[in-house]
Amino acid sequence: MKAFLKRVGEGYFPADEISEEKTNGYVRHNEIVQVEITKPRNLKFHQKWFVLLEVLYNNQEKYNNREMFRAVVLVELGHCQTLISDEGKAVYIPKSISFAKCDDLKFREIYSQTIDLALAKYCSKGNREEIENEVTRILGFA
Repeated sequence: MKAFLKRVGEGYFPADEISEEKTNGYVRHNEIVQVEITKPRNLKFHQKWFVLLEVLYNNQEKYNNREMFRAVVLVELGHCQTLISDEGKAVYIPKSISFAKCDDLKFREIYSQTIDLALAKYCSKGNREEIENEVTRILGFA
């Protein structure tokens, strides 16, 4: 069962009606349950990463396919699995960044690492603030 909880003072309570309905019938008063805590991802932040990726894509000439470029960036960040082929060569497969596979904390780390990669490889004449400002301008947050 999945439910959204909100921290209030020293306790956690259902964050919405659906979560309350799920937990009321499932968890009795004073019963101990095991939970896995993850923060749901922010859709706007997810979009922000894809705008950042687009800025990087437009500042490089090696790749002419956006999906391939996204895969390369994720591999460069180390967000990948390594397989060894029959010939003994390493093959890198990017891990998913879907909402189900990548929580908010991990995604924020990927975003920050992407800016670091941008400064090191794709936008070396800029700085973090300039990249953030460009992404914000494109998204219309400014």
